[in-house]
Amino acid sequence: MSSPTATTVFSIVLKDAGLIQVEGAEAAAFLHGQLSSDIANLASDQLRRSGYCTPKGRLLADFLVFMHPGADAATYCLQTDRRLVTALVKRLSMFVLRAKVKLADVSEHYQQIGLWGTDAPTLLRHAGCPVPEQVQRIVHQSGISVAKLEGERFLVIGPHETLKKLTPLTQSGNIDAWNLADVLAGTARILPETQDLLVPQMINFELVGGVDFRKGCYPGQEIVARAQYRGAVKRRMHRVSIDSMQRPAIGSELFSGSDGAAVGTLVAVAQTPSKNFEALAVVQLGSFDAGKSVHLIGPDGPALTLLDLPYSIPAPKAD
Repeated sequence: MSSPTATTVFSIVLKDAGLIQVEGAEAAAFLHGQLSSDIANLASDQLRRSGYCTPKGRLLADFLVFMHPGADAATYCLQTDRRLVTALVKRLSMFVLRAKVKLADVSEHYQQIGLWGTDAPTLLRHAGCPVPEQVQRIVHQSGISVAKLEGERFLVIGPHETLKKLTPLTQSGNIDAWNLADVLAGTARILPETQDLLVPQMINFELVGGVDFRKGCYPGQEIVARAQYRGAVKRRMHRVSIDSMQRPAIGSELFSGSDGAAVGTLVAVAQTPSKNFEALAVVQLGSFDAGKSVHLIGPDGPALTLLDLPYSIPAPKAD
């Protein structure tokens, strides 16, 4: 088998990605009681979305959670936005108390690379890296962890020196191409601009595996469950295109073109190959109904056009 060429595999160093390590005999139980998904039953080959909420049910962070390889099976890694890591480690550490758990920011210890393209699996195999076959699966080998994400992408985590041997075999990608895959998949990440603003259902987090309603308590669990079972969610995330010459800012307010009222927030944005912008927007239910329009920044700002998501948003429960 011939080696893949750089023109068919793209890579980018994910400089904004941080990593929190949680280790100790009670690490699984601790995380299970803090995060919104089932950590107690997380398998060694699984990558699981999870959220960390305030007592009011608003997301302070989202994580990609996986078990760290090694002799100690009670070690976990939480991948999130790097700008949030220091405060998250400090806050989570406050709740460790007497538990046998240790948290650390290990963002500097590992490099994180995004890899995509038709020959990406072949390149990984030629480089001696493992290749997971299914989305939200992760495999480990020789200190390198490779996870498969939506959009036929791979997240590669490992020591800086080891991954330096991988990137010269690829063509340099750009962050918009990486982020566009998240927009197309309808998977929003929590950033400083959107921290402490949204309950999980507002970003459709339960629809992409980020919330387990059968597990026990965690901060904000009562609010999140009430929103689910009583239909209290009045805003939902949609995929949109934006008629704008300038890059829209994450966290920008959205307005109704009919009455000028604020109806939502922009939570993710990426430029397409054709230089248009696609985004994920959390808006009030009914904002895109017939005869209505949604605009960026103000009621006369750039218009948003509704696009399809790969999953269906549940209809709101009747009052």
